[in-house]
Amino acid sequence: MPLAIASAIGYNITESRMKKQALSQLEENALLASKTVTIFIRDSFKIPDLVAANPLVIKSMQAGSEKAQTQGLPQQSIETVEQQFADTKLLEADATLNQYLERVVQSTSTVEIFFTERNGFNIAFSNPTSDFVQRDEGWWQTSQKNGQAVDEPEFDESANAVIVAISKAVKDPQTGEFLGVIKTGIPVTELDSNIANYLSAGLKKSQTVQVVDSEANSLMTTITAQGSEPKRQEVIGGESIFKVAKTLRDSAQNSVDSLEQLKQSLQEQGDFEAIILQQKEVFSEFSTVAQLEYQSKVFSFSTIPNTDLVAIAAVDSAEIEAVGQNLLTVFALTAIILGSASLMLIIILARQLSQPLTELSKKTQQVAEGNLDVQAELKGTLETITLAEDFNSLVNQVKERTTQLEIANKEIKKLNKKLTEDNQRMAAELDIFRKIEHTTKNLLQTINEWQQNSI
Repeated sequence: MPLAIASAIGYNITESRMKKQALSQLEENALLASKTVTIFIRDSFKIPDLVAANPLVIKSMQAGSEKAQTQGLPQQSIETVEQQFADTKLLEADATLNQYLERVVQSTSTVEIFFTERNGFNIAFSNPTSDFVQRDEGWWQTSQKNGQAVDEPEFDESANAVIVAISKAVKDPQTGEFLGVIKTGIPVTELDSNIANYLSAGLKKSQTVQVVDSEANSLMTTITAQGSEPKRQEVIGGESIFKVAKTLRDSAQNSVDSLEQLKQSLQEQGDFEAIILQQKEVFSEFSTVAQLEYQSKVFSFSTIPNTDLVAIAAVDSAEIEAVGQNLLTVFALTAIILGSASLMLIIILARQLSQPLTELSKKTQQVAEGNLDVQAELKGTLETITLAEDFNSLVNQVKERTTQLEIANKEIKKLNKKLTEDNQRMAAELDIFRKIEHTTKNLLQTINEWQQNSI
């Protein structure tokens, strides 16, 4: 019974700890995906940084802007300008710059790179783009406004691949004036590969990690235990999970709502349970981390700093519960094994204890029958050995006293025999004395009678 109670208590404590560990691992998967994407983006921005540091690029941007102003291109409609530069897609063809960008593509993981001057007109590219004017593109406008942009994955015709667009504004190193934008296209397969390398080996069964663009409501990548799944298009949990991701992103970027307000906002959005919110550091930036239960799954979110991207890790709730069920089996088997072992140990100890007592009982019976040469064997527990020693001491004392009594009996028998012999001798002497006395009396009486007769 005590073993069963101890096993039950141990199971409850360990089950709770294992579930917390499983949920913590889910959170770590989301955080690791967030960190991996952050590193991927930082490394990707090194390429436009490298190109922007080239003095030829700076000069070509400045010269291109002057030429565009001279020709009055900024005042013309995009359609007109596109038609004018439909053949080259460049403000002014520069084979040297194009070849330089081609070499950059060949030596890096990018599939394309090009840059514009301040009005969004192409100056140079590694391979021809589909448009000449870029200022109407979201990535170009975001880069001009915020300094950089990470666009959602899309199929790029010029690169003939699904890419993640990384763009960055270029400023005059002397004056800080906006000069143009550099855009690079990184294959989504590169991001998939990076995340899969870090995560897939640690994922099990239903565990899945996805990276979504919360602004565009689009899926960037999906990683499972089998690796990357580029063909998968749906986000686990659907539109509700997209809304959670966007709410977390807005909160992380605005830094206005407290975690309690954010939790209340999430509770109002849908049927979410067990919501937990935290702020965690990701490479000196803060990420909003959330965990919640929805539609029989547990989700863990981690916003990716300075982007609209959010990493999401998901697992079936049943899989978390299975941790406890598997543990119950282990504890049950352990309890049975330990119970059996304890029972066997008790039996062995009982035998070790009872066997010397049984033998001692037999020895006692022999002593009762008069055998004082019996000695108990000193074996078993300390208590039985002590009892055997006391028994042997008592038997030895009885044997010694018995021996003394036998000697005394022999002496008494000798004395009795001597007394009997003395009594017999004295009785014989007394009989002789009585006979002499009787004879004497008869003689004296005879003499007296004679004397009287003589007178």
